[in-house]
Order: sequence, then structure tokens, then C-alpha cells
Amino acid sequence: MTSLYTKKDGIASFSFAVAVYLVAQLLLSMALLSAPEGSFAYNAIYAILSLSIFAIAWWYAKFAKKDFVQATTANVKPRLAHTLWGCLATFGLIHMMLPINELFLDWFESMGLNRPTTNLDDLSPVMLVVMTVVLAPIGEEFLFRGTVGRGLVNEKPVLGILLSGALFALFHLNPAQTLHQFVLGSFLMLLAYRSGSVWTSVLTHAFNNFVVVFFTFVYDPTEFYLEHFALVGIVGGLIFCGGVVGFLLTTKCYAKQNDHKQNPSATNWIWFGVAVAICAMLWLATLFAE
Repeated sequence: MTSLYTKKDGIASFSFAVAVYLVAQLLLSMALLSAPEGSFAYNAIYAILSLSIFAIAWWYAKFAKKDFVQATTANVKPRLAHTLWGCLATFGLIHMMLPINELFLDWFESMGLNRPTTNLDDLSPVMLVVMTVVLAPIGEEFLFRGTVGRGLVNEKPVLGILLSGALFALFHLNPAQTLHQFVLGSFLMLLAYRSGSVWTSVLTHAFNNFVVVFFTFVYDPTEFYLEHFALVGIVGGLIFCGGVVGFLLTTKCYAKQNDHKQNPSATNWIWFGVAVAICAMLWLATLFAE
């Protein structure tokens, strides 16, 4: 049993994740139809769907005969400096992307398409916190940074970091979040790669989601932001860029490379292309849905 993922694993694990997750989503969506909104069963089904993402990462390790803990770098403790820089940068990123994302959504409307939205009203506040601040960061980080991304960065780190961010954004199938998730996903991969621990990106991801939930349900700064949209974006951009630069200049790189190179087979690339195409079609479908 080997302990590190290769490029083949990065490609194959994404295809595996799309296939399993879509089946799980279909089955659990059918179960939701019979569960009253807000009920225990309703919340439990959402929790199971979130946990399934972590399960996919674990299952892939078993199928690929990898040591799950070592392959995902779950055995490495998060480093404080890396995590603090990550939290600072993501706080700036949230604000930087506000005006950019609005322009992106305005462009969709100008094309005669639906304006994508992010709906956080289906769950109770407590369950929303559990889902977004605890379950989602753990599941998504172990899959996209610990498994998919860990394999992609093994040979060409910069390309792997950007590709992992793109796949992370596409997998969510929500145009309202795509730009933010691409930048966030790429930065989280940089954190996980440079710190040598998936827990660094888990904690940073949890902080990012906590800030979003806090601004949504506890303190709503919408009025202030609307009055100072450009300023918020500029200041957020400075904080984000400053956080990234500070992270790169003041922290040590603990990245581990797998000396064993294993390129994807033609079959791996075909299934990867199918998975990307399915996600892209579902992504586009949300823009045309009534």
C-alpha cells in the first residue's frame, strides 16, 4: 500500500467523485421529497449528503490501495502561521469578490439568462452552521485538496493548484459561486500543498464559511457594502493579496512530492472528460432552468 497520490489519482479520483456523488445526490433528493422541510429527517439527509463527500475520498483511497491518512496528509498537524495567513487572506477574498461576482451575475442577466443565486434558507441556523462550518470543510478538503488536488500538484504544482480550484468550482454546479470558489479553491490548495497538511485548508475553509454565515444571519453589512461597493472590493483585494504574499514570504514550505510518477491512462482521461462534461452541462442547465 503506497502513501502518496500521483497525477493518475488526481484525474481518476475526480471522475470517481462525480459518479458517486451524483448517484448519492439523486437518491437523497428523492428521500427529501418525503421529509417535511425543517424536520430532523430533512436535516439528517442534508448531513448525509455532506458526509458522502468525505466518504468518497475514503472510498477512493481504498480502491486505489492507498493509505488514506498519509495520502491525504491527514497525519500532519496544521501549522499556526500558515493557518492564520490563510484566514486573513480568505477574509479579504470574500470582500474582494463581492463586486466582481456581482458584475459576473449582471453579465448573465444581460445575456437573457437566469441570475444565479445561493439559497441558505432551507436549513435551520444550527444545522446550517454544522453543515457549512464543520461538515462541508472537512469533506470538501479531504476530497479536493487531500485527494484530487494532492495528486494534481505532484508533478506541476502551479498547474495542479489552478486545476484543483477549477474542478472544485465546477463540482458545486452553482454559477453564483463559481468565480469565488475557483479563487478560494486554488488558494486552499496552495495552503494544503505548502503547509504539507490538509488540516490547514480545512481550518481556513471553515473560517471562510463561518464569516459568510455570520454576515448572512448575525450581522448583515449589505447596506454599507452597497454604498461603498468599489471600496470594499479594493480593500478586500489588498487584504487578500497581502495575505497571500505574507504567507509565501514568511512561512516555510513543507510540500512533499511523490517520487513515483504515474500518468493517467487513456481510459482515465476519457472518464475525466466525461465527468467534466457532465458537470459543465449541469452548471449550464441552472442558467436556463425556469
